Parts: sequence; structure tokens; C-alpha cells
Amino acid sequence: MSNSNLLVVKEKVQRFSKQLFEKIELTDNGALSIPYESTHVFVEVYEHELDEESREFRKSNDLSSIFVLVWAMVLTELKGSMELFKWVATVNFDVVRFKLVEREDRLYNLVCEYHLAGEALDAGELKSALAAVAIISNDEDDKLKSQFGGKTAEDYRK
Repeated sequence: MSNSNLLVVKEKVQRFSKQLFEKIELTDNGALSIPYESTHVFVEVYEHELDEESREFRKSNDLSSIFVLVWAMVLTELKGSMELFKWVATVNFDVVRFKLVEREDRLYNLVCEYHLAGEALDAGELKSALAAVAIISNDEDDKLKSQFGGKTAEDYRK
């Protein structure tokens, strides 16, 4: 895919996001940053690096190689525990997934995310993903904090 396709998708993402949220900022790396109640949502647009065979397969089947990642940092500075690992491995919210990201200090960050194909992206699809990540992260962060510890985005804003 060309760099122009990436720019087109980034413009669509920004335009569609502004239809749902009033306050949107651009980060240094070009992602969108959206505060939402006690959480914070980010939107990144990227092109998946492919080998030649995969690139040809995607091209011949009209498949996107540009993706949109909608994610929220649900909790940071979590201590690893069997209960936390089990929760992440077994929780099912259907439309979003939770994952743990290990930090250099041997603590974890809990992330809620949703991936979308970029080139055929429409407003309803992106806004649904944004709403799902924002609402579920906001609803779950305080419950999970009381269960596992850590800090929410709101803790950092205070």
C-alpha cells in the first residue's frame, strides 16, 4: 500500500472520531488521544509490514494492510498474580479484548483494545469501536483497580 492510503485512513479516523468526541488531541507519534471519564482512549493507524507472499495475497484478495487500533490504558502499575492472569485469560467482552503488557519494572499495564481494517473503514464501524473501548474501559477500571490494584488514567490526571 502507498503512504497516501495511510494518510487517507488517518484523515478519516480523525474526522470520524470528532463526530463522537469533542476533545481530541494529536500525540507526538500521530495517534489520537481522547480523554473519556476515568479512562483515556488512543487511536493509532498503521500499515502492517508484510513479506512479499503475504503482500501479494492481500493485494490479489483486496485485503487491507492498513489497520486501526483503538485502545485504552485501563490500569497501570499492576503486580502480576495468578488471579490477574486468569481474569485476562478468561474474560470475554465479545467486542474488545484485554491484554497485559509487561513493563521494564516487572509490573504490568492492562490494555483494552479493538482492531479494525483501515482501507474500508466507515464512520459507524469506527465510532462503535471507540464507544466499546471507552465505555467498557471506563466501566471496568475502578472495579479492576479494587480487585487487582494499579492506577487508572484518572489517577494520573489528579
